[in-house]
Amino acid sequence: SSNDDDDDDDVDHRHLLSQALQKDPYRTVVAQQEIRRILLVDPHDICITLFRKAFTTLLPKVEIVAASNATQALELIAAATAAARSSNSKQPPFDILVVEERLQPLFHDKNRQDNKNNNNNN
Repeated sequence: SSNDDDDDDDVDHRHLLSQALQKDPYRTVVAQQEIRRILLVDPHDICITLFRKAFTTLLPKVEIVAASNATQALELIAAATAAARSSNSKQPPFDILVVEERLQPLFHDKNRQDNKNNNNNN
């Protein structure tokens, strides 16, 4: 079945990845200690899934947070920043941000909602 093929591919990728990491274990240890939280921002679920899989393979203890749009991402960043301040943490809210290059600007979401509301009122 196709799921079995996907599982075989995962095993192959994990094996290749573990070989690569064994060549430079110092870098791997540093990355695992330094990178704690990653924010993924992409409107496509498949991209979030692929990035999540890649990062958890490399950094199994990392916390991955996902947002599907800019508004949601900014809300997550604000909440994480507030939590860090309240606990007097010196750590940034996220160590890595991965953002879709063509993510619609924030004002685009608001304009679309305003247009939708105007159309409903007419």
